[in-house]
Amino acid sequence: MILDLSSGRRNIWHNKEAKGVVYLDIREGVKPDCVADSTQLPFADSQFSLIVFDPPHTTFGPNSQMAQRYGSFKAHEIRAIVSATASEAARVAICD
Repeated sequence: MILDLSSGRRNIWHNKEAKGVVYLDIREGVKPDCVADSTQLPFADSQFSLIVFDPPHTTFGPNSQMAQRYGSFKAHEIRAIVSATASEAARVAICD
């Protein structure tokens, strides 16, 4: 199983309906398989063989077009999201 932690509009996927992938996003409007915060995953430990995460990686003003699509984050918020999500990803990953 693959977990996409920030699936959004599935822009990284050639096949946007790939089998064996759980598409997760905090925004209901993008129609993920699972609506959840990537920093508090609703999965048991050791569930996924591969985890994909395209985090927020730049800051835009709160009135920008990018902010309307993806939200507006300050640099310290981005660092906190990435750090907490990495901890959760490690927890739900199958590590042999």
